[in-house]
Amino acid sequence: GTTPPRRLTGTPARESGVDWSADGTRLAFSSRRDGDEVEQVYVLTLAGGDAARVTSSATGARSPRFAPDGRRIAYVSDVHPGAATEDENRAAALERRARRWNARIYEGFPIRNWDRWLDERQPQLFVQELPQPGTVPAPARNLLAGTTLLKSPGYAGRESDGGAELDPAWSPDGQFLVFAASIDRDRGAYAFTSTQLWRVPSRGGEPRRLELHQRDQRVHLRLAGQQADEDPAQPQCLLGQLRAHPAVAGGRGVPLGEDEVDRPED
Repeated sequence: GTTPPRRLTGTPARESGVDWSADGTRLAFSSRRDGDEVEQVYVLTLAGGDAARVTSSATGARSPRFAPDGRRIAYVSDVHPGAATEDENRAAALERRARRWNARIYEGFPIRNWDRWLDERQPQLFVQELPQPGTVPAPARNLLAGTTLLKSPGYAGRESDGGAELDPAWSPDGQFLVFAASIDRDRGAYAFTSTQLWRVPSRGGEPRRLELHQRDQRVHLRLAGQQADEDPAQPQCLLGQLRAHPAVAGGRGVPLGEDEVDRPED
């Protein structure tokens, strides 16, 4: 276009993980601004005004994703093991920052990602209801807390330069989130590892793995364990989001496009 770009923020803090609302009127991003001990999610209305902080996670908030209705935001946070509530996470984070020294003892793999030592925290997926003006936001909902997936010894996110990512994506109806996670990362010292796609209800519950299968001479996504004669898990709910979702195989991001999800067989 011919319209010159205009600057939307003016703070010295960096911003990352930008996401548009479905109606194009707002932007969500992560930033560590004055008064923040860790990164939080901010929402900026393009019509004017300053960005408003919408999370207060003791373990930080990144990779925000607007729900299709614009009333919720999904984000990723690295949670301390055994911490089931925000207060427990806050206490663990304070204890961690108060340490005068650190010693690492590893009982399994992996222990390092390139130039970064890995710690005991796990990437988990949250949904934050966006408050109405003048109201107090409700606590964010941890969708993976207490699930069998989270307890798997090999559970991990997709490792990136900035940490472990889950790459969440909403279903068009807002009822589910699809994310990428591994359950075999603990075998990384002696075997190839992989990352699978999982679907979890937006109000929480046990995630279910998605897999490819052939039906009517076409390739579809379905929930793992679903019978071959059942309808696929998508196409209305998932296909639109998964066309651009980073499915990961063997540690490399592979775009899962239309030709890989729903294509005629030769």
